[in-house]
Amino acid sequence: MRYLINNKKEPRGAFKNGNFMKKMFGGISLFIKEVFFELKRVNWLSRKQLIQYTFVVIGLSAFMAAFLGVLDAGFVYGLTNYIVK
Repeated sequence: MRYLINNKKEPRGAFKNGNFMKKMFGGISLFIKEVFFELKRVNWLSRKQLIQYTFVVIGLSAFMAAFLGVLDAGFVYGLTNYIVK
């Protein structure tokens, strides 16, 4: 986003003569403008795609939780019955 930024050289001590607040808030406003500019260029998902991908993520998370739970239970069972008797 360099094309939105003014590349003028500042004299030394620009922050000492009261321009600090002006530069700080100018930078914040520039950042917000650039964020909105980039958000306009984003290819957003359709509602149908968003719902499908949400269910895929929830399903895979549930599967991994169950898989790790079974592994954990197996290790606990193996350790308590065969190693720590």
